[in-house]
Amino acid sequence: MSNDNQNLLLLNPRDNRLYIRFPYQPELQRFINERLPGATYMEGTTDSALLLEGRPVPVATKPMLYRLANASQVTGSLRQLIRRHRFRVSPRARAYLENRRSARQDQETAGATPSLFEVSSLSLDSRPTVTQTQPGRPKKTPEITGIVGRQPATSDQVVNLKIQVPRPGDEDGEVIKNYDGLYDTIMAYPGSQWVKGKKGQHRGYFKVAVTHDTPKMVSELNRRYGLSLAPELPKAIAQRVERLNRDMKLSRIGNADLRLPVPPGLDYLPYQKAGIAYAARKGNALIADEPGLGKTIQAIGVANTSRAIRRVLIVAPASLKINWEREWQKWDVKGLTTGRVRGGKPEDWPTDSEGREPNVVIINFDVVSQHYDRLTRKAWDLMIVDEAHALKNDKAKRTHLVLGNGRKSAGIPTHRKLLLTGTPILSRPKEVWTLAHALDPDYFSNKLRFCIRYCNAHETAHGWNMDGASNLGELQRELRARIMVRRKKAAVLTELPPKTRQIIPLDNDRLARLEAQALATAQTSLQNIRQQWSALNPQGNQEAYRQQAKRLRDMEKAVFEELSLRRKETALAKVPQVMELVEQALASNSKLILFAHHREVVDAYKEALEALFRKQAGQHDTPATVATITGQTPNERRQPEADRFQEDPNCRVFIGSIGAAGVGLTLTEARMVLFTELDWVPGNMSQAEDRAHRIGQKWNILIWHAVVDGSIDARMVRRLIEKQEVIDAALDTPTQQHQGGHPEQSSGSPGSRHDALHAYCRYLESQPEGPDDSESTIMGQAMDHQGHESYADLDIQIG
Repeated sequence: MSNDNQNLLLLNPRDNRLYIRFPYQPELQRFINERLPGATYMEGTTDSALLLEGRPVPVATKPMLYRLANASQVTGSLRQLIRRHRFRVSPRARAYLENRRSARQDQETAGATPSLFEVSSLSLDSRPTVTQTQPGRPKKTPEITGIVGRQPATSDQVVNLKIQVPRPGDEDGEVIKNYDGLYDTIMAYPGSQWVKGKKGQHRGYFKVAVTHDTPKMVSELNRRYGLSLAPELPKAIAQRVERLNRDMKLSRIGNADLRLPVPPGLDYLPYQKAGIAYAARKGNALIADEPGLGKTIQAIGVANTSRAIRRVLIVAPASLKINWEREWQKWDVKGLTTGRVRGGKPEDWPTDSEGREPNVVIINFDVVSQHYDRLTRKAWDLMIVDEAHALKNDKAKRTHLVLGNGRKSAGIPTHRKLLLTGTPILSRPKEVWTLAHALDPDYFSNKLRFCIRYCNAHETAHGWNMDGASNLGELQRELRARIMVRRKKAAVLTELPPKTRQIIPLDNDRLARLEAQALATAQTSLQNIRQQWSALNPQGNQEAYRQQAKRLRDMEKAVFEELSLRRKETALAKVPQVMELVEQALASNSKLILFAHHREVVDAYKEALEALFRKQAGQHDTPATVATITGQTPNERRQPEADRFQEDPNCRVFIGSIGAAGVGLTLTEARMVLFTELDWVPGNMSQAEDRAHRIGQKWNILIWHAVVDGSIDARMVRRLIEKQEVIDAALDTPTQQHQGGHPEQSSGSPGSRHDALHAYCRYLESQPEGPDDSESTIMGQAMDHQGHESYADLDIQIG
């Protein structure tokens, strides 16, 4: 019975305890965590999963080994374990279980049953206990039993209580005098709801989620109304509360020493492992880590833990679709295919040459309605919603389409949901209701009662006011125990690099096509110019040679200036897409630095931000403000602008040109730096970043480079990164942890002297220092600038 490639239930004769041994399986481990309380992990690694897949077994692999608690307490779960997961039972273990069953039957025959109200055994931090039933009270069917959904449950399955008593006004029962106030008493506890009876099917009853307050509720119902508790429930309640406490702790921790499926050469940070473990355990979960902690990677990690997840839908803002596709291809361990929905027409749905859709479909919010029939045709194994706070309005059409609207709309069918947002509550507790209800409708079942309890909801002359806040400690407790994992940057900062850079590719085929055409035209022009260079005779007439050389240099410059003009036009055209990123960054109420090159681009973002702030403020509030420094800003106004950003809480954004605002300023109130245009010299980029990342900064700085996928800037940033050995390895070597997609290949051989892009980059490097709104930078600013970190010392995450 020691075959490591089998699921085995064994008995150790030395300690007379049951053990289970099995090759690692995420579903089985989740079953153990949820259904076998007290099971103790002894040894084993996740590598043992390879045994089931027929691949070579690593030398150090060990099957998972757990020691079980008292078998009599988990008999029902053991039966399910053996049947559902095909466990072989050793002869000793079988004999042991038979003896335990016989002893239990003898005990029941003798009438030795547990006391009805032994809630004192729950040991829940001095919670009120319930006294035993009054002597002489006749035995009756207990009014409080345990259920899962609407079905009876064994003691180790209980997540809800069913309280079968008449409710005032219930058509199936009479109003009994000593039940006065019973309805309000029960409904005052969180997770309570009244399930209305259906004619000919069942009576109405109270359904109450087991939570930390359950022992207090049971005690009150027994004391005031004489309600009796099923004998198996005291221990079941204690086990359920213990699991909730364990999950609540897991939702906070910043590290976990786990072996999780991961591509070769990559690994999750410790806090990411803890987040993956929480979400995988819950099934439906809200990953609400602060921005920049890798929620995307954690979501993919959850999908990696289950071999049953093969068909995945990702709903995200349009600006993040490329990022999702690249990260999935980077971190996926199952070889799933990916595809993006490119528009609202049927032909925009991704398919391969044979008409098959990919395993992972990525769609933006804006076109969900156009593809709704296809999205709802078959249930997805997993649905991931990024920037899920976009669905906070439970009355919005997009919310109804994605998450459903009760009986009116079922939403997109899925077996599991993962919602990702760094700002689950933007300003008021009511904003988390929609997400919580979508993930755990059993507990978060009624919006009005949720708002009364957690939003200080009250009636006014104009209707219900739900904009307040109340019982926030309890709300956080229940969110963390049931659906939410959330860590602050300050708690996990020691595990993060000093700066985290990300390239955010923007999906804009038109702009990419125009820039590709510009590069192709430049390539042709440069080839023609090179041919003319080769025809010149430096040994002939020197004056004629100098004139011809000047003419060709001017022609080259005109080609490069045309590329710069195209880049400037692209920078202006992508303002609306970048503003989506800006709104996401500002949703967390933190401050933002936005860098650009051209004065026109700075002006465009300033106008867009001021319009956004006026819209957000409405007619009565004071709109947020923007601080700005460009080459046109007088020197005497520059420091006051920086001071206003630092000291005025209403000044939310600093916009600066890299040349004018990239040096000499302290802007440590910002937590994010967004580059809307690219500077070719890494030293200039580091200088600009260091306006926020310097002494006095309390937070990890997230740096975004927003580039149109396939554009000149997208190609240039990869060339820039190729200059640095560490970053080059991160992009192109599969074994590196932060491996990215392959750099875009421009016309001509990569790195060739005759490549138009390569020539253009050399042209930018060679230009003297000019005004802040030009493309020019000085070549003399070294990559390892004295007193500043080099790009090579920093961690860059692509996508």
